Amino acid sequence: MTELRRAVPFLVLVLALLAAGCTRIPEATGEPALPADDGSSLEAAAARWAAAGIDDYRLELAFLCACALPATVEVDVVDGVPRRITVDGASVDVDALTQFPTSVDGLFQEGRRVLRGGGTVSGVFDETTGAPSRLDIDSMPDAIDDELQIVVKSLVPTG
Repeated sequence: MTELRRAVPFLVLVLALLAAGCTRIPEATGEPALPADDGSSLEAAAARWAAAGIDDYRLELAFLCACALPATVEVDVVDGVPRRITVDGASVDVDALTQFPTSVDGLFQEGRRVLRGGGTVSGVFDETTGAPSRLDIDSMPDAIDDELQIVVKSLVPTG
């Protein structure tokens, strides 16, 4: 019985950490699930984005997942290329987040990559510009904790 009493604080800590991590999983955020896309919505949105011709903009992203990604990423994009990245208010090297999409074109590329690999992608896109406001990505539908939700908090043209 003494061992159990000693273990209770440890178990409470583990459960608290687990619960905190789960709040970054899309399903735990209260956001409704989006229907999976066969790629047609993604491609139609990408075509609208290309036609809009927006190459210079400031993008604020949130990455929600069961991972250690920063909560808020702000990116200055010039000529379609990320030039300055701020993570939770601190400037970071542009190459620090190369494995994650940090431009609108990068978001579309990531969606295409996941679909080619057998994953699922669903999104919400601006009717006029095609810019995503949310992408739900599941690279391995049969795996656990690989889901990624990317929320575009703001997109402001600067050019």
